[in-house]
Amino acid sequence: MKEALIILPKQTNEGSSLEAMNDAVLSDIAHEFNGFTCVDALGGYIANGSTGALAQGELKREPVQVVTIATDETDEASAKLQIIAAAYAQRAAQESVYLRDHSGHVFFIERDHSPSVAHLEKVAPNWDEGNRAQVRTRANAGGYVKSAGA
Repeated sequence: MKEALIILPKQTNEGSSLEAMNDAVLSDIAHEFNGFTCVDALGGYIANGSTGALAQGELKREPVQVVTIATDETDEASAKLQIIAAAYAQRAAQESVYLRDHSGHVFFIERDHSPSVAHLEKVAPNWDEGNRAQVRTRANAGGYVKSAGA
């Protein structure tokens, strides 16, 4: 087994709490990977000018949750994490979500990242169609990262 890591903001860019949404994604991660470790931390990035009220070059600091997950060293595990991160980014209205998979590769999963057949074939070429269909169906049905009202 290896470690993967996902970083979840605790607030929207407008300052609203993402606690319910983060609880939902943690539940999804626990069900898919049999557990996680979550630590509160402080994250930061330099604004690129498209982040609301921040000026380009301004440092944005925000409270985050660093979630560590023990995963198998498989493309399937990486694909599931990428899909969970993409669903979270969409529902939490995040430009991107930081994900480090079991191989150590870092991805900034954008909110328009979609669990398409082509993507699943790229990240999990050894999956059979049943695995792809199951993950695609669950992601498209909102099974990953339920909205705060769900």
